[in-house]
Amino acid sequence: MTQCPSPQARKRHCRRLISAAVHQALDAEHRTWAREDDSPQGSVKARLEQAWPDSLADGQLIKDDEGRDQLKAMPEAKRSSMFPDPWRTNPVGRFWDRLRGRDVTPRYLARLTKEEQESEQKWRTVGTIRRYILLILTLAQTVVATWYMKDHSSLSGLGAD
Repeated sequence: MTQCPSPQARKRHCRRLISAAVHQALDAEHRTWAREDDSPQGSVKARLEQAWPDSLADGQLIKDDEGRDQLKAMPEAKRSSMFPDPWRTNPVGRFWDRLRGRDVTPRYLARLTKEEQESEQKWRTVGTIRRYILLILTLAQTVVATWYMKDHSSLSGLGAD
């Protein structure tokens, strides 16, 4: 403090010390930080408990690789194979398998639990619906574009005399 040349610099220094002391008091693990400005990291859990107590339910507060507390902002990444499972494209063969009662579960579903299979199937159904909607929209725009272009004489070079 005595090294500070002006009262303004002393005030800033005091504020920094007070802020660091508050964060150290709130740090339940009483960690020491390599950098002085990292002290707010220690009080993250206490500040979250005071501000948003519901945010700490269900394991939402986790520690990162360096041991710092943080909120889990998104689900963990689940890696899967980039190589697609082979499709059974023969509709007669699929129909025959169903008639005989064979349940040919795809490999990606065989690895999952029942709950995960239901969730996965729900999202695959939604994706299938979206693909069919996209197909219908693409065909509709093609029909409309063809309809409006049929009377244009500028297309005579393309066989539309």
